[in-house]
Amino acid sequence: MPADEITYVLNDARCQSAIEEIESGMDTLKWLGENLELYNNVIYAPDGMPRIAACNFQGKHYYFISQFAIIVHDKTS
Repeated sequence: MPADEITYVLNDARCQSAIEEIESGMDTLKWLGENLELYNNVIYAPDGMPRIAACNFQGKHYYFISQFAIIVHDKTS
């Protein structure tokens, strides 16, 4: 899980770029493979709990991280 605000800002920008790629028609399997590391950076799963998007930091919501998590969930369900 990201530890500081800069990491959240960078991950949010990377998520925005990934969202733009999938919305432009990129192949879903290729997209998922290319964004696996990003997914692992912005999603965590406490023991025995469902996966959670790390999209809030010190009261600020990072929109593209949350949207990226939703898209990945939709594409893998």
